[in-house]
Amino acid sequence: MQGDGIRIFDLTRSTTGGFDEVAGGPPYRGTVTIRYSEADLRDLIASHPEDRRRDVEADILGELRYHPLKPYIGPATVIEVTASADGSIGVAELSEKLDRLKLKVAHGANPEHIQLPTRMLLKTGFDPAGSLFPHLAPQSIDLLFREGVTLVGLDTPSLDHPRDTGASNSNAFRLRGIIWLVGLDLSAFKGIQGGMLLAAPVDRGMTGPAPVRAVLVKGKAR
Repeated sequence: MQGDGIRIFDLTRSTTGGFDEVAGGPPYRGTVTIRYSEADLRDLIASHPEDRRRDVEADILGELRYHPLKPYIGPATVIEVTASADGSIGVAELSEKLDRLKLKVAHGANPEHIQLPTRMLLKTGFDPAGSLFPHLAPQSIDLLFREGVTLVGLDTPSLDHPRDTGASNSNAFRLRGIIWLVGLDLSAFKGIQGGMLLAAPVDRGMTGPAPVRAVLVKGKAR
């Protein structure tokens, strides 16, 4: 959407194409495989308890009124990154992109009003139909923390690799106080771009609060 010199990008991905159907976690689903008169044998697909959802962080702990709003609203930088053959986004790749960002800011050739990142949205090019699942390497998380990043957004449905049953990346983010958004639609962006992120938490009633419906605003009103 655009007008008056401002463009608004809805970062909420379609609920099709391998992503969860509802914000807040996938619903229970059961498929009947064998039916008898008094019993069913089913293939069960259960909800993962940690952050398997679109553009939503893992459930906010505690009451929403005690949760900081500041990380979700403010300047954000979209950075296009390339995963290695095993899907990991290594520290070398991330360092190169951060150095390029710093150079652009330092030289003032910055029509996109890009700032040094406190909020980073990483476009990995994740393909739900593909075999590669991009994910941050542990050293990359440490790098983001050292750089002062407070929020990370990804176009993947989770911080954690599907085979990582211990949710290592989610736990590492929590320990470092970094907030995350997942399942974002970043397809409209290339290279390094900046904008204003709006992704304030809302209360979802009995299921608890979570940040939903992220948008990125670019440009200035004339």
